[in-house]
Amino acid sequence: MDKSTDFLHKNPVTAQTPPDLDVLREWLRQPLRVTHANRVRFETGHRMEEEVVTTNRLILVVRGELDYTVEGARRRIPQGTQFLVSAWTRRVWTTPRARACEIAWCEFEDQREAAPLEAPPRRLISKADLPLELASYRRLQKIWRDEAGGRELHLEAELKALLARFWLAREISAPIDATTTLPHPRVRACLKWMNDHLHEPRALDEAYEVSGLTKNYFRELFQAAMGCSPSEHLQRLRLRRARYLLWQTQKPVKEVAYEVGYSDPLYFSRLYLRFWGRGPSSERRR
Repeated sequence: MDKSTDFLHKNPVTAQTPPDLDVLREWLRQPLRVTHANRVRFETGHRMEEEVVTTNRLILVVRGELDYTVEGARRRIPQGTQFLVSAWTRRVWTTPRARACEIAWCEFEDQREAAPLEAPPRRLISKADLPLELASYRRLQKIWRDEAGGRELHLEAELKALLARFWLAREISAPIDATTTLPHPRVRACLKWMNDHLHEPRALDEAYEVSGLTKNYFRELFQAAMGCSPSEHLQRLRLRRARYLLWQTQKPVKEVAYEVGYSDPLYFSRLYLRFWGRGPSSERRR
């Protein structure tokens, strides 16, 4: 019995349980792939550019607050809140200027052929339950960084237990009907390919080949779905991966540049400064 099944066994569905369990049932039955897990403190006024996310994100506000906008609807997310942003959602977020914010999160891919949820389901975690959730995020982060055998299965088991607790206890005041359609299947497949091959120097050219469409038609579909061009999206993927490497490792900037697909460290540094507002060397966390 894995962690998610064990949780449901000990916490059976009751009359008080939210009735729409189809999403949770699908997640527990199908393979889930964790693509990232981390915990980071963001300074006041930090802003993440608007984008369409291609993975699901289960986020916990550990300290401070977030101003989170999903499909044009802005919400202030307070400390101790856990919320889910589904894949193919357009979002942008900032930290209020009053105080810094620390969040823990994991990103994962599923096999559901479903459009984004209308509003992020959320759960306000009690002080008594918070240590359990933080411990689960810490385990996810530790396993994510581990190269040991069976890593994917361990990640999946931990994630499913986390999702089960969240989904059964979440608020359901917001509707869960979809408001937008999924991107074209070729775009979705290409986005996943880009995420796995962002480090390759010819990733953009090969992405066009993977799409199986003409460049102009693919750009048109991509722009409509993501709000940016394929090259802009690839650059965002690379620079976010670079920031993670700068925060979590001691690799030299030159090596980080190479690992995210840039052979010229000076060009990489200029791109990084333009995107994040700080150079990669000053960004290094001590």
